[in-house]
Amino acid sequence: MRPRQGLLFGSNCNPNNQFQFFQKIILLNLFSNLDAPVSLQVFTDQFHLSLRSIQTDIAEIKETIKEHGLYIENNKNCICMSITNQETANIFMNSIIQDYNLNQFFEDQSSRISYIISRLLDSNDYLKSADLADEMYISRSQISNDIKLAKNMLSSYHLTLISKPYYGIKIIGKENDIRNYIIQEKLKIKNLVCDEITHSFNSHEHIDDINNIVIKILTHSHYIISDIALQNLILHIVTAVNRIKSGHLIHMDSLNISPVYAHVIEISKNILEKSFEKMKNSVTPKFTNNLSETISQIFNNKYSKVKFNEENGLIVELENGDYVPADRLSIGTIDQLYLSLRISMIDELSEEKLPLFLDESFAYYDNNRLENALKYITNNLESRQTLIFTCANREKEILDKMGITYNYIEI
Repeated sequence: MRPRQGLLFGSNCNPNNQFQFFQKIILLNLFSNLDAPVSLQVFTDQFHLSLRSIQTDIAEIKETIKEHGLYIENNKNCICMSITNQETANIFMNSIIQDYNLNQFFEDQSSRISYIISRLLDSNDYLKSADLADEMYISRSQISNDIKLAKNMLSSYHLTLISKPYYGIKIIGKENDIRNYIIQEKLKIKNLVCDEITHSFNSHEHIDDINNIVIKILTHSHYIISDIALQNLILHIVTAVNRIKSGHLIHMDSLNISPVYAHVIEISKNILEKSFEKMKNSVTPKFTNNLSETISQIFNNKYSKVKFNEENGLIVELENGDYVPADRLSIGTIDQLYLSLRISMIDELSEEKLPLFLDESFAYYDNNRLENALKYITNNLESRQTLIFTCANREKEILDKMGITYNYIEI
C-alpha cells in the first residue's frame, strides 16, 4: 500500500502566521519608515528585549519577507526596509495590519469572553482552549482566566461550560436559554438600532422582508406595538432563524406555555413560516448562481448552469441546452459536481473561513480534471485552509508544475 500523503495550502500557509505579535509591530514600524534607518534601540526599549534577541528576530523576518516584495538591510545598530514589489508588498502588509487590529480588539477581556462564547455557540463540537488562545493571540494563562469568567457569565443564563480531557470545552444547556443569552447580550448594546440587527443578517433585504411580514401579520391580527417592541421582536426572529439554520431547534412540548398565549404562539409561528419561505426564495437562487459559477470554472466552461427541482434534485445544463439529472453523468463528472457543491455550500453555511478537507476526492479525476480543480482551489480559496489526503502523487506533481506553495506531510 502506498503511504498516505497530506498536502496543506491556503490561509495557514501564509508566512504571516509565523510572526509573533511584537514581530508584526516591528514590520509595521519599518513599513511606516520606508527607506529610512530605524535604530534597534527603539525595539529593545519597547519590548524590553536584549539587542541580541531583536537581531535574531530581525534575521527571521528578513528571510521570510523576501518573497513578499520587501527587503531589509541592517547592521548592528540600525535597520531599514525597502520595497522590491509594490503590489506584493501591499497585499502582505495589509494582512499584517489586519492581524494587528484583530490583536488590539482582543486586548479587551470582555471582547475575548464574548468571542469565546460566540465561537462555542456556533460550534456543534468541542473546541480546544489552546486553539482559541491562538486565534486571539493570547497566552494559555489568559485563556484559562477568560474561560472561568465565561463560565460564570453563562451560569446566570442556566448554561454550563464543560471541559473534557483531550477534546476541549463546550457549552451545554436548553436551546431557549441559549437564545435568551444571545438576545440579552445584544440588547445590552447601547442604543440598539435596526442597523445592528441588520448586521446579524448581513442583508438589508432580509430585514426589510421580515419587517414587512411582521407588520402585515400584526396588522391582520389587530396587534399594535411600539417601535422599540417591534425592533425587539425582529431581533428575536433573527436569532431564531439563525439558530434554526444551524440546526438548533426548540421543541414546543419542552416549553411550559400557558393556553392563554395560544393565539400569540400561532401568530409567532405564522411570522416564522413566512419569514423562512421568503428567505428560501431569496437564498436558493443566490446559492444556485454561486454553484453554477463554481461549476463553470471547475469544468472549464463545459457545464455552466445547474438547477434544483423536487423530482430529480440537481440537474445540469448540457452544451446543447438540455438538462439532465446529475446521476446520469459519468463518475468523474459526478465527483466534480460534488466538489463544486461542497465548495459552494461551505460559504453558505458560515461566514467564517472554514477549512476544506478533501480525502481521496480526486480518485476518479483524469489529469485535466484534476488540474482544473486544483487551479480553482488555489485561485479562489486562498483565504481558507485546504487539506488534501491522498495515496497518489498526482496532486503533488500538478501543484509543483503550477508552482503552488504547500506543506507536504507523508504519513
